[in-house]
Amino acid sequence: MDNLSFVGVRFGRLKVNRIATKEEDSHSNGVHVFCECDCGITILIRLASLRHGYTKSCGCLKRDMQTKYRSASGDPACWGRIYRVWRGMMSRCYRTTDKDYPEYGGRGINVCRRWHEFVNFEADIGNRPDGTSLDRINVHGDYEPQNCRWATPVIQQRNRRSNRLFEFNGEKLTFAELCQRHSIAESTLRNRLDKGMNLSDALMFPVRKRRVKHARKNHGSHHQTRSS
Repeated sequence: MDNLSFVGVRFGRLKVNRIATKEEDSHSNGVHVFCECDCGITILIRLASLRHGYTKSCGCLKRDMQTKYRSASGDPACWGRIYRVWRGMMSRCYRTTDKDYPEYGGRGINVCRRWHEFVNFEADIGNRPDGTSLDRINVHGDYEPQNCRWATPVIQQRNRRSNRLFEFNGEKLTFAELCQRHSIAESTLRNRLDKGMNLSDALMFPVRKRRVKHARKNHGSHHQTRSS
Protein backbone atom coordinates (compact mmCIF):
# COMPACT_ATOMS: atom_id res chain seq x y z
CA MET A 1 0.00 0.00 0.00
CA ASP A 2 1.46 3.39 -1.03
CA ASN A 3 2.33 5.69 1.87
CA LEU A 4 0.46 8.60 0.31
CA SER A 5 -2.76 6.59 0.52
CA PHE A 6 -2.66 7.05 4.31
CA VAL A 7 -3.08 10.82 4.04
CA GLY A 8 -6.50 11.69 5.46
CA VAL A 9 -6.86 8.32 7.20
CA ARG A 10 -7.84 8.39 10.88
CA PHE A 11 -6.16 6.23 13.55
CA GLY A 12 -7.95 6.67 16.87
CA ARG A 13 -7.80 10.40 17.64
CA LEU A 14 -5.12 11.05 15.04
CA LYS A 15 -5.68 12.04 11.43
CA VAL A 16 -2.77 11.83 8.99
CA ASN A 17 -2.15 15.22 7.36
CA ARG A 18 0.93 14.51 5.25
CA ILE A 19 4.08 12.45 4.88
CA ALA A 20 7.18 14.00 6.45
CA THR A 21 9.97 14.96 4.03
CA LYS A 22 13.56 13.81 4.49
CA GLU A 23 14.48 17.31 5.66
CA GLU A 24 11.74 17.23 8.30
CA ASP A 25 12.35 13.66 9.41
CA SER A 26 15.65 12.96 11.13
CA HIS A 27 14.61 9.43 12.12
CA SER A 28 16.02 6.38 10.36
CA ASN A 29 13.43 3.84 11.51
CA GLY A 30 10.78 4.05 8.82
CA VAL A 31 8.36 6.56 7.36
CA HIS A 32 7.03 9.31 9.63
CA VAL A 33 3.89 11.38 9.17
CA PHE A 34 2.42 14.57 10.58
CA CYS A 35 -0.89 13.92 12.36
CA GLU A 36 -3.44 16.24 13.87
CA CYS A 37 -4.98 15.05 17.11
CA ASP A 38 -8.61 15.71 18.01
CA CYS A 39 -7.36 17.92 20.83
CA GLY A 40 -5.76 20.26 18.25
CA ILE A 41 -2.08 19.28 18.64
CA THR A 42 -0.02 18.27 15.59
CA ILE A 43 2.66 15.62 16.15
CA LEU A 44 5.25 13.73 14.09
CA ILE A 45 4.79 9.98 14.47
CA ARG A 46 6.06 6.79 12.88
CA LEU A 47 3.53 5.49 10.37
CA ALA A 48 4.03 1.87 11.46
CA SER A 49 3.04 2.82 15.01
CA LEU A 50 -0.29 4.04 13.70
CA ARG A 51 -0.89 1.05 11.47
CA HIS A 52 -0.23 -1.46 14.26
CA GLY A 53 -2.33 0.42 16.81
CA TYR A 54 0.53 1.39 19.13
CA THR A 55 -0.29 5.10 18.98
CA LYS A 56 -3.84 6.46 19.01
CA SER A 57 -3.40 10.04 20.22
CA CYS A 58 -0.84 12.69 21.08
CA GLY A 59 -0.99 11.45 24.66
CA CYS A 60 -4.29 13.06 25.60
CA LEU A 61 -6.16 9.75 25.41
CA LYS A 62 -4.20 8.30 28.33
CA ARG A 63 -4.65 11.49 30.36
CA ASP A 64 -8.39 11.49 29.69
CA MET A 65 -8.72 7.83 30.71
CA GLN A 66 -6.82 8.50 33.93
CA THR A 67 -9.34 11.22 34.71
CA LYS A 68 -12.44 9.32 33.59
CA TYR A 69 -11.71 5.87 34.99
CA ARG A 70 -10.75 5.75 38.64
CA SER A 71 -10.61 2.86 41.05
CA ALA A 72 -12.30 2.72 44.44
CA SER A 73 -9.18 4.28 45.98
CA GLY A 74 -9.48 7.30 43.68
CA ASP A 75 -6.31 6.47 41.74
CA PRO A 76 -6.41 6.42 37.93
CA ALA A 77 -7.74 3.09 36.75
CA CYS A 78 -4.67 2.44 34.60
CA TRP A 79 -2.77 2.04 37.88
CA GLY A 80 -5.08 -0.74 39.05
CA ARG A 81 -5.16 -4.50 38.50
CA ILE A 82 -8.70 -4.62 37.11
CA TYR A 83 -7.91 -2.08 34.41
CA ARG A 84 -4.88 -4.12 33.32
CA VAL A 85 -7.11 -7.21 33.12
CA TRP A 86 -9.62 -5.32 30.97
CA ARG A 87 -6.91 -3.95 28.70
CA GLY A 88 -5.41 -7.44 28.26
CA MET A 89 -8.82 -8.89 27.45
CA MET A 90 -9.47 -6.25 24.78
CA SER A 91 -5.98 -6.67 23.34
CA ARG A 92 -6.06 -10.44 22.86
CA CYS A 93 -9.50 -10.24 21.26
CA TYR A 94 -8.98 -7.31 18.88
CA ARG A 95 -5.28 -6.51 18.52
CA THR A 96 -3.90 -8.75 15.78
CA THR A 97 -0.30 -8.12 16.93
CA ASP A 98 -1.02 -9.51 20.41
CA LYS A 99 0.81 -12.83 20.91
CA ASP A 100 -2.40 -14.40 22.27
CA TYR A 101 -4.67 -13.10 19.48
CA PRO A 102 -4.66 -16.45 17.55
CA GLU A 103 -6.20 -18.23 20.56
CA TYR A 104 -8.83 -15.53 21.19
CA GLY A 105 -9.76 -13.01 18.51
CA GLY A 106 -8.38 -15.35 15.89
CA ARG A 107 -10.83 -18.05 17.06
CA GLY A 108 -13.77 -15.67 16.98
CA ILE A 109 -13.80 -14.87 20.71
CA ASN A 110 -15.28 -11.39 21.27
CA VAL A 111 -15.97 -9.01 24.12
CA CYS A 112 -19.62 -8.10 24.61
CA ARG A 113 -20.48 -4.53 23.59
CA ARG A 114 -21.20 -3.47 27.17
CA TRP A 115 -17.68 -4.41 28.26
CA HIS A 116 -16.04 -2.23 25.62
CA GLU A 117 -16.38 0.43 28.34
CA PHE A 118 -14.10 -0.21 31.31
CA VAL A 119 -16.54 1.21 33.86
CA ASN A 120 -19.14 -1.40 32.86
CA PHE A 121 -16.60 -4.23 33.06
CA GLU A 122 -15.49 -3.14 36.53
CA ALA A 123 -19.08 -2.83 37.75
CA ASP A 124 -20.07 -6.29 36.47
CA ILE A 125 -16.99 -8.32 37.37
CA GLY A 126 -16.42 -6.91 40.88
CA ASN A 127 -13.23 -6.84 42.92
CA ARG A 128 -10.54 -9.32 42.03
CA PRO A 129 -9.74 -11.72 44.90
CA ASP A 130 -6.07 -12.41 45.53
CA GLY A 131 -4.69 -15.39 43.64
CA THR A 132 -7.30 -15.29 40.86
CA SER A 133 -7.51 -14.19 37.24
CA LEU A 134 -10.27 -13.68 34.68
CA ASP A 135 -11.76 -16.94 33.42
CA ARG A 136 -14.44 -17.81 30.87
CA ILE A 137 -16.74 -20.57 32.16
CA ASN A 138 -17.45 -21.75 28.61
CA VAL A 139 -14.03 -21.66 26.95
CA HIS A 140 -15.67 -21.41 23.54
CA GLY A 141 -17.86 -18.45 24.54
CA ASP A 142 -17.32 -14.70 24.54
CA TYR A 143 -16.28 -12.39 27.34
CA GLU A 144 -19.61 -11.37 28.86
CA PRO A 145 -21.05 -11.11 32.40
CA GLN A 146 -22.77 -14.51 32.48
CA ASN A 147 -19.70 -16.32 31.14
CA CYS A 148 -16.90 -14.79 33.23
CA ARG A 149 -15.63 -15.12 36.78
CA TRP A 150 -12.52 -14.70 38.91
CA ALA A 151 -10.94 -18.16 39.18
CA THR A 152 -7.91 -19.73 40.85
CA PRO A 153 -5.18 -21.41 38.74
CA VAL A 154 -6.51 -24.84 39.78
CA ILE A 155 -10.00 -24.07 38.48
CA GLN A 156 -8.60 -22.57 35.29
CA GLN A 157 -6.40 -25.61 34.72
CA ARG A 158 -9.49 -27.83 34.86
CA ASN A 159 -11.34 -25.50 32.51
CA ARG A 160 -8.87 -25.70 29.62
CA ARG A 161 -10.02 -26.55 26.10
CA SER A 162 -7.59 -29.46 26.02
CA ASN A 163 -9.25 -31.17 28.99
CA ARG A 164 -11.25 -34.30 28.22
CA LEU A 165 -14.68 -34.37 29.85
CA PHE A 166 -16.19 -37.56 31.28
CA GLU A 167 -19.96 -37.93 31.70
CA PHE A 168 -20.96 -39.83 34.84
CA ASN A 169 -24.29 -39.81 36.70
CA GLY A 170 -25.54 -36.94 34.55
CA GLU A 171 -22.51 -34.73 35.17
CA LYS A 172 -19.65 -33.74 32.90
CA LEU A 173 -16.41 -33.72 34.86
CA THR A 174 -12.72 -33.52 34.08
CA PHE A 175 -10.49 -36.46 34.95
CA ALA A 176 -9.15 -34.67 38.03
CA GLU A 177 -12.68 -33.80 39.22
CA LEU A 178 -13.79 -37.42 38.83
CA CYS A 179 -10.92 -38.63 40.96
CA GLN A 180 -11.51 -36.00 43.61
CA ARG A 181 -15.26 -36.64 43.72
CA HIS A 182 -14.79 -40.42 44.18
CA SER A 183 -11.67 -40.29 46.37
CA ILE A 184 -9.54 -42.32 44.00
CA ALA A 185 -5.96 -41.65 42.95
CA GLU A 186 -5.55 -40.45 39.36
CA SER A 187 -2.93 -43.13 38.70
CA THR A 188 -5.33 -45.86 39.93
CA LEU A 189 -8.21 -44.73 37.73
CA ARG A 190 -5.92 -44.27 34.73
CA ASN A 191 -4.52 -47.80 35.12
CA ARG A 192 -8.00 -49.30 35.39
CA LEU A 193 -9.22 -47.52 32.26
CA ASP A 194 -6.06 -48.54 30.39
CA LYS A 195 -6.81 -52.17 31.30
CA GLY A 196 -10.22 -51.92 29.62
CA MET A 197 -12.55 -51.34 32.59
CA ASN A 198 -15.55 -49.15 31.88
CA LEU A 199 -15.78 -45.87 33.75
CA SER A 200 -18.47 -46.98 36.22
CA ASP A 201 -16.60 -50.13 37.26
CA ALA A 202 -13.28 -48.30 37.40
CA LEU A 203 -14.71 -45.75 39.80
CA MET A 204 -16.74 -48.12 41.98
CA PHE A 205 -14.33 -51.04 42.29
CA PRO A 206 -12.88 -50.99 45.82
CA VAL A 207 -9.37 -49.72 46.13
CA ARG A 208 -7.12 -52.48 47.39
CA LYS A 209 -5.48 -51.56 50.64
CA ARG A 210 -1.76 -52.02 50.68
CA ARG A 211 -0.52 -54.52 53.23
CA VAL A 212 2.09 -53.11 55.53
CA LYS A 213 5.06 -55.38 55.98
CA HIS A 214 6.47 -55.42 59.47
CA ALA A 215 10.16 -56.04 59.88
CA ARG A 216 10.99 -59.27 61.68
CA LYS A 217 12.73 -58.79 64.95
CA ASN A 218 16.17 -60.21 65.17
CA HIS A 219 16.41 -62.03 68.47
CA GLY A 220 19.67 -63.75 67.71
CA SER A 221 21.75 -61.38 69.75
CA HIS A 222 19.35 -61.55 72.64
CA HIS A 223 19.21 -65.33 73.12
CA GLN A 224 19.69 -66.26 76.71
CA THR A 225 22.45 -68.82 77.37
CA ARG A 226 21.02 -71.92 78.96
CA SER A 227 22.82 -72.61 82.21
CA SER A 228 24.53 -75.98 82.42
